[in-house]
Amino acid sequence: IFREHCNIDFTQPRLSLHNLVRGLSHYPAALCLDQEKILKIYRTEMDSLRSEKPNPGKVIQEQGKIWVSASDGWLEIMELQAEGRKRLDAKSFLLGHSLSETLA
Repeated sequence: IFREHCNIDFTQPRLSLHNLVRGLSHYPAALCLDQEKILKIYRTEMDSLRSEKPNPGKVIQEQGKIWVSASDGWLEIMELQAEGRKRLDAKSFLLGHSLSETLA
């Protein structure tokens, strides 16, 4: 597995993204960029509760949860790691960090 295989493309369907994250968790982890810093995604859940029409890569942070949009729906990010930081669940991550409005 090469690094380019780990990059998340949010224009893909959410099932493909969810399976990519599952397949690359625990090592090497699925990767995306937040404000030009690497963000590792370790665990996601497919979310069918959000009804907004997604723009791929859009991020919503509320009530200790993080959602990111794929081409056909939303994924809830359950576990992630910012560059140079330790691996955290979404609620703990949001206590000390915030994400930009879109991920690449």
